[in-house]
Amino acid sequence: MSNYNISRRVQRTPRLSRRSTILTTSVLAPVFLLTVATMPVSATARRRGPVFATVKYVQSTINTALAPIKSGITGLQQNQTNQQTAITGLQNTQATHTQQISDLQSQVTSLQGSSSKQLMAYDANDNLLGLVMNNGTYSSTASVYNPSLNEFLTIATTDYQANLNGGTITNMLTGIFYQSSDCTGTPYSPTDSANGYQTNTVLPFGTVYYTYHTSDPVTSIVTHSRINSIAPDTCVQQTISMNTAAPLYPVTLPFPTPIAEPVQFKYQ
Repeated sequence: MSNYNISRRVQRTPRLSRRSTILTTSVLAPVFLLTVATMPVSATARRRGPVFATVKYVQSTINTALAPIKSGITGLQQNQTNQQTAITGLQNTQATHTQQISDLQSQVTSLQGSSSKQLMAYDANDNLLGLVMNNGTYSSTASVYNPSLNEFLTIATTDYQANLNGGTITNMLTGIFYQSSDCTGTPYSPTDSANGYQTNTVLPFGTVYYTYHTSDPVTSIVTHSRINSIAPDTCVQQTISMNTAAPLYPVTLPFPTPIAEPVQFKYQ
């Protein structure tokens, strides 16, 4: 029996060229990666262990890592702004203080260049009466301020005026009143203008001198005795209701009284 070899044609799968392979790979690879990245991770895969990170997860991780850095940068920028504000405030304060110092220096220079002389009043024996504030317009009187008393006085500058006023210090009290019945205790005087109510002013009453204290309130009182200026040694029992009255305080003058006339004025 004869053997025959029958030749068979083997069909081969056509091969892609190298160029086509590269092109196909470059197109399909991104699609594959995108598909994998967007596919949900199954519970089994999560149990088995880590999987490749998705793009969204990577971006979230990056944002989480950068958050403290961004917060730190924002804090530094805010601190810089606050420091600049503080520096501006200090510069403004310095400018204000510089101007104030300059103003004070100008005042000192002005005072140093000006005369410090003042018009002073003395009695005939050169005892200081006080700083002259003003001179009487229609009479021979002068208002002076005595520094040791911290009080004002109105003085007669001539013997004639002293005799006319009944004393060398004018603004006499017309009367003083007491709540007691025997002219003892705190003396009071009405505070109406007719009775010479003047705070921080020496007011004569006979041979005694009084003043009001500005810290004392004006009150309403009932008095039961009084002394009049025309009879300063006589106590009169009389009940009087006063709507406005203030206590009087005795004053010791730092110069002899009555004032030795004539009064001298010295600019020194």
